[in-house]
Parts: sequence; structure tokens; C-alpha cells
Amino acid sequence: MPKEASNHFGEQLYQFVSKVAKSDINLSWEAQKDTLPTEIYNAVLCCHGELTPNYAYISELRLINEKVEKQ
Repeated sequence: MPKEASNHFGEQLYQFVSKVAKSDINLSWEAQKDTLPTEIYNAVLCCHGELTPNYAYISELRLINEKVEKQ
């Protein structure tokens, strides 16, 4: 199962490699919307050290977890 899953994941990801490799990492996350495939753009967790809007909730979860650990 793991080998088949890895092969499948690789096959699905392969179609995006060229566009991702050609993207300009110096652009802001918002500016990359037109250059990255939608699937990749929506999957980006952070850009230039900041969480992207789709994943901003992670900061809030970390704060909650820290509060719970202190109790």
C-alpha cells in the first residue's frame, strides 16, 4: 500500500512540477495566484514567513494549545 500510495501521489503531483519550478518565489503570495496552479496556490501554508489566509487558524490553535499546556 505505501508504495502504491507514493506512486499515485507522485503521478498526481508531477503535472504541477514545471509550473512550480518556474514560479517567482520573490512575489507575494497574492501575486502568485496567476502563476501557480489553483491546486498548489490553495495548498500553500506559508509564504515569506507568514501563514497564508487559508491556514491562519494554525496560529490560533497554537495559542490555544499553549494555554492548555500551562494549565
